[in-house]
Amino acid sequence: MLCRTLSTSWLAGDRTSRGRLEPVQQLQVGHVIAFDPAVGTGTVESDGGNVWLFHLTSIADGSRSIDDGQRVAFVVGPGGPGQWEAAQIIKL
Repeated sequence: MLCRTLSTSWLAGDRTSRGRLEPVQQLQVGHVIAFDPAVGTGTVESDGGNVWLFHLTSIADGSRSIDDGQRVAFVVGPGGPGQWEAAQIIKL
């Protein structure tokens, strides 16, 4: 499955219908730094050291919480305007 992510390498030919270049999304592995169930948001850190925000709705199995330190796989995609966030979070 080809998804979209923030990446330092942009591939020629991977263009949207409007001609904009889009980065290629890669599955990343890391761990949950913190999750606040009252707010429904948390942060994950990839094994590469990047930190991303995520929302409760991004947890793939539909669970309502995730433990701090939990190993996860995820992709990074567009969030709010001009922002990127972790999505499709899978507990490992």
